[in-house]
Amino acid sequence: AERSKHPSKVAIVTYLMMNPLFNETPDDPVSQSNVSTSKNDNYSSRVSSRNSKSELFMLIEAKEWFQVLHKIDKNPEDALVGCSVGESSRNASSGSRSLLPLHRACQFRPLVDVVRALIQAAPQAVRCVGGGDWLPIHYACAYGAPKGVIALLIEAFPSSIHVQAKGGTPLQIAECYYEGSQNEKTAVIDVLQHSPTTIIGPNHY
Repeated sequence: AERSKHPSKVAIVTYLMMNPLFNETPDDPVSQSNVSTSKNDNYSSRVSSRNSKSELFMLIEAKEWFQVLHKIDKNPEDALVGCSVGESSRNASSGSRSLLPLHRACQFRPLVDVVRALIQAAPQAVRCVGGGDWLPIHYACAYGAPKGVIALLIEAFPSSIHVQAKGGTPLQIAECYYEGSQNEKTAVIDVLQHSPTTIIGPNHY
């Protein structure tokens, strides 16, 4: 039988525990100099810097979405490799922050299938923060991701809709920064406002 291209659950867990991207050592001064951690609660994992962009990162920035899907299918572990990139003043006061491919994709109006593939390859990515304590959903809400992407990110991490980062919650960021048509913005805000966790509150999740 043909060997599966995707890593087993055991392999993923082992990789996460050994990978500094998901290092939970808040008192380590060396780690703190290179990572950003959400102050909202303890679910957010850390993202460490990488000096060069992976092929997956470059494909994402080129918006070669079908090649991105092929790359994730061939090398799903690449979804766990972060890279240090410069960010705009809306969420980072200066310098650069380390992002995972999911964060970066959310800055380029990705296809829903791309976001789904990235989440399947690296489920913890939805809980990782970049500049300004932004989760992937904050980036998606600022950079004009379609409503299907927003809905998928909420489904993967329902409580993310309540995370207060620099600039506000995902809803507040969408209202202020969303880069898309007015119709697209209205549709995204509607998804954010009518999410079950928005209606009943974060303590029920």
